[in-house]
This record gives sequence, C-alpha cells and structure tokens, in this order.
Amino acid sequence: MNCFNEFVKLIKDQFMYGGKKYAFNDKREATDILFDVFGANWLYGSIGKYCLRWKNLKRERDVLKIATFSFLLWLKRGFFIDDKRQVPIDTNVKTKEMFFEDFIKRVENFIKTNQILENFEKSDEETLIDCIFDMLERFAQLKWNEITENYLFYIFSWAYLIWRKNYCARETHDTDTWLENEQK
Repeated sequence: MNCFNEFVKLIKDQFMYGGKKYAFNDKREATDILFDVFGANWLYGSIGKYCLRWKNLKRERDVLKIATFSFLLWLKRGFFIDDKRQVPIDTNVKTKEMFFEDFIKRVENFIKTNQILENFEKSDEETLIDCIFDMLERFAQLKWNEITENYLFYIFSWAYLIWRKNYCARETHDTDTWLENEQK
C-alpha cells in the first residue's frame, strides 16, 4: 500500500464532503463567509483547534482536517494563480477539484526537494503537531501575503507524517465524512 496515495485520497474525501456540508452557493462556501466576517485568524484558529484536539484524543480525523485545511489555505491564498495574491480567493468544490492535483504535485516536489521524510521521520508526533500549531500562531502575526506556499507544504507534510506513523496501516479510517448515509 502506498501511504501517500491513501492519504491524498482521504484528503480529497474530506474536501468533497466539506463542499457539500459547508456549501453557501455555487461560488462560495461557509468558510468564505466566516473568513470575510472573522478574518484569517478564524481559519488559523480552526486548524489550531484540530491540533489541540489531536493531542488530547489522537483521532485520525483531526490530522486529516489539518492537512485538508492546509490545502484550503493554499487555495484561499491563491497559489494556484501566483504567490502575489492580496485578496483571499473564494473556494468551492469545483475550484478544489480543479487544483487539488496541482497542489499534491507541488507538495510531493517539496517533500522530495527538502527531504521532509528523511529530516522529520524520527520526530515524534507531539513535536510535529507542536510545529504545526507554532506555525499557525506565527500566521496570526503575519500579513496575508506573507504566508508562503512552503509554510503550507510544511503543515501538510507534517500532518502526513503523523498520519503515516499512526493510521496508514489501518483497514478502515476515521474520516467523519458521509455519515448521513450510515445513520439512516
């Protein structure tokens, strides 16, 4: 089994379901409205919440959400266009689907170029989750256009390493998606 491919599949499941769950209209999602009203710190805080929750409960779904939100931040920051975006980009399922493969290719290149697996493989999960939280705390101090693509790739990569060490070998995954079908 290729852990990275499985992880990517689970991230796509997260954002596809999230697009249904948080749809506002065909161009925007609830996260766009919340971002407009409460600012970027709302989004960083949401990811931070999953970091803290993972430290307490060690649930797979929280690691998946952290990685998914790093992709959503990448989209919102407009890196699929260029790295100079000043205005946050609205997201929707179509946009996510259209640019997810590009994001993953860039992440894979980042992991390979920066030897992320080799450099962080021996890091324990608590250290990695703390690194993610610390980066989010730093984001709250930065201007929107100071958040770099590489920062988001680090978050995604560290979440992947946590997932790989703890959940890759499982036959079933704790995703919390599409539960309506199971509850009927």
